[in-house]
Amino acid sequence: MLKAVNIFFLSQPFFAAAPLGLLGPFVPVGGASLSKMLRLLALHSFRTSAAIFKWQIERTNLDINIGDIAEIVYMDAPNPASGPIPRDVRPFFGDGPFYEWTTVQEMGDQFEFDVEKLERSMSEVEKKLRDEGPFDGLIGFSQGTLLASVIVMLQHRGLILQTVPPLKFCILFAGLKSRYPPHAEVFKMGKVPVPSLHIYGDRDQIREHCVDLANAFQDPIVIQHPRGHSIPSLLPHQLAVMRAFLSSFLEKEKGGTAAIPGASSFSHSM
Repeated sequence: MLKAVNIFFLSQPFFAAAPLGLLGPFVPVGGASLSKMLRLLALHSFRTSAAIFKWQIERTNLDINIGDIAEIVYMDAPNPASGPIPRDVRPFFGDGPFYEWTTVQEMGDQFEFDVEKLERSMSEVEKKLRDEGPFDGLIGFSQGTLLASVIVMLQHRGLILQTVPPLKFCILFAGLKSRYPPHAEVFKMGKVPVPSLHIYGDRDQIREHCVDLANAFQDPIVIQHPRGHSIPSLLPHQLAVMRAFLSSFLEKEKGGTAAIPGASSFSHSM
């Protein structure tokens, strides 16, 4: 079993996804598009950056494939990277800059969070949501999912962001459930009744953590792929699930509903 401390220091294998261009832009049935756009705030992984997360999303054509439904806004974590940059990041992105949301150290059988960094990160995300919103949902990768999942949970519980329109959903790539004690206590209050889409790999080193986070949500939708800790290119049927998930929130505003293909099966494997 992986030690929880490792979840903050894993590198991100950027080239584990399918080759660029394997899937062309997704074309909705009949060429239809929805007039209103969702807005997603994107939170990057450990010791990377908004620019790197944007590159990862664009490399899989995900930005094109959901571009008629959603706009993605990227932000940097407020804390400069305080340690080694993942070995599969620096060769391609030189001297950065690189950022982190928080750090954690193993202290015997306990974990010591850098509370100052974590609180600064929470504060900056909240500020972004207030100043540049409204946002419909959060999308995160690896350590970015820790912030994304905690923020939607705390807002739903009435603990933060009560003057900001409620976040409707979260999309979590290689997700991590926060072990920070105050967050863990709120998770114990019950499953988070916020719609969530979880995408993780069968060979991800933190797969058990991804499953744990998915299980913390009520009725999660899960897309599995055979790769590791990465943002994969989605196959057409998986992309259809993501598009239907996003479109359902636009349909709700119009008073309708949108079925998510195969959602009741919980898992959508490649």
